[in-house]
Amino acid sequence: SPSDLDVIAENNNDWFGYTHVFHNPADNLTASSWVAANKKYGFFRTYDSTGIDVGALNSSYSCGWYSDPILQGTIGDCVESAVGSALLSRTPGSYTAAFKSLELITPTKPTDEDALRTNKCNQYSEINQRAITWDGVTSNLGFIDTYIGVLYLEARISEDVFGYIASQNKVPYTNPGIDGIVSQVQSRLDQSVIDGYLTNDPAPIATAPRVTEISSTDKSNRLLPNVIFSATTAGAIHTVQINGTLIA
Repeated sequence: SPSDLDVIAENNNDWFGYTHVFHNPADNLTASSWVAANKKYGFFRTYDSTGIDVGALNSSYSCGWYSDPILQGTIGDCVESAVGSALLSRTPGSYTAAFKSLELITPTKPTDEDALRTNKCNQYSEINQRAITWDGVTSNLGFIDTYIGVLYLEARISEDVFGYIASQNKVPYTNPGIDGIVSQVQSRLDQSVIDGYLTNDPAPIATAPRVTEISSTDKSNRLLPNVIFSATTAGAIHTVQINGTLIA
């Protein structure tokens, strides 16, 4: 229940990925709503071959994974835990959630893959004798790595700016002081390009208003408003269309 999750977070909130041992639609929906509200990321399991309960989560911050009911009670059944472990051990931007092989997890052969796709449910199956995750989507049909990257970038920018301000005797309310803040944001954006989360074409850019453009109210409250950035995610290639002409 939300109250149980609140207690967990109150006791220790230094975590990001979430899953649980309950695998019914009601529990998944409750937990999915909580992780979205608290900027965590949820990995959930379903035994429904259509994945319809996963689509009902309809969240950028949750993903659903199909497992065959015959696997219940076996270590090979914990697909959502294995996926979460495999992804969250990597730097956001350096991976896609598709094409990943998992330790100890039993590949499944869903009877209705079209329904799984329609209902935004992922699977772990063998293709060309290789077991892989597919296709790494959230329960509202975004991509898992994109939204984890959003939360990661937000957290790192907040930490960078806070760390900069806290390390100074003071950051003056001057154009050079503003530039110091902007440089922290820009440095994190540039690092995200290196990590592979953002593209450098076009390059990300952070800006802020000049002192003369800021209201006296914001200045008196020591608030720097409208520090903004523009950036484009690098994305990933999942499918390829190849056309060719053979001449005999």
